[in-house]
Amino acid sequence: MPKETLSICMIVDGHYPSIGGAEMQARSIIKKLAANGHVINVVSLGLDKAQPVYDTVDDVPVYRIKYPHVKFLASMIMLSKSAIAIFKHRKSDVIHIHITGYMAFLVGVLKWCIESRTFTKVSGAYEFDGGLLDIINRQKTSKRFFNYFIKKVDFIQCISQETQRNMLKLGYQKEKLLNIPNGVDTEKFYPKKKQVSDVINVVYIGRLRPYKGIEYLLEAWALITGYVKVKLTIVGGGEYGRYLEELCLEKNISESVEFVGFVEDVLPYYELADIYVQPSLNEGLPNSVLEAMSCGLPIVATRVSGSEDIVEDEVNGFLVEAKDSNSLSEGLKELILDNDKRMRFGKESREFIVENYSIDKVVASLIEEYCA
Repeated sequence: MPKETLSICMIVDGHYPSIGGAEMQARSIIKKLAANGHVINVVSLGLDKAQPVYDTVDDVPVYRIKYPHVKFLASMIMLSKSAIAIFKHRKSDVIHIHITGYMAFLVGVLKWCIESRTFTKVSGAYEFDGGLLDIINRQKTSKRFFNYFIKKVDFIQCISQETQRNMLKLGYQKEKLLNIPNGVDTEKFYPKKKQVSDVINVVYIGRLRPYKGIEYLLEAWALITGYVKVKLTIVGGGEYGRYLEELCLEKNISESVEFVGFVEDVLPYYELADIYVQPSLNEGLPNSVLEAMSCGLPIVATRVSGSEDIVEDEVNGFLVEAKDSNSLSEGLKELILDNDKRMRFGKESREFIVENYSIDKVVASLIEEYCA
């Protein structure tokens, strides 16, 4: 095999493909690596019964680990079959796990027989909140056991400064931590000229779950509507949607809020937007903010992990405290009423993403580490 061509086993500890941020990032990276001539094999969990065990996604072979969802037996069978799948790829140049969970634990357990350079990516806040990297319960015997083996993985990909700080708190060696963020396709997500309108469109794109903080956005929205022409478009699905729609009725803002639901292609909604808002209570590094910035949008976001790495207050947007509806409304109002500031912040957003977070730059950084 030519030296410039790598054999890479990508392990996705979840659905593949999927609409989840971590899974979407994995797919973007896999497509780019395959386009660059590298030989990729994907291993993922077979969580969707409709998906076959052996598949091809974007011309890349995928093996899904199927197991019965029977109490007590499920975990044992899943771990056993996953260990066999990892063992089969032990001679790949690289094994890279996306989402640091049980697959990363198994790679650590099998490290003695794996010839590959091994990487695991910490993909989101949930790994630190109830997952194997739980910060609050890190002294529990079970957490310490799993982390003992995860620490045997060669390198940990941290997507934000907060991720890196948390890994240090968990006792991971600094020299193993790689600061490589999520990336965005800047050729797909780019600014387009908007039609002139007297209505300012604010957009949120993402799952409808409590940690996304949308109820605080709706409280903020109730403080804005009534004296300016505005529309809030919420794109995404989730069990929380019904509650949020009822909240709109309660606050008498339903006429200015549209719930679109889940859509495959979110690009038209970025093109519709004048402002992008991200009211999350916690995050990893939100893909939607990266995409919105790549589309040249000014941002109003909460000061949480990931967002604080890419949104610079008073430069390409506003950062506000989580759960603070008043501050969120003030940030939105300022951008709604100031066209020049929207244009200036949007231009800064685009330039920042192209320079620092394009998918090409992220993949180049990964390849450099794969080959080091």
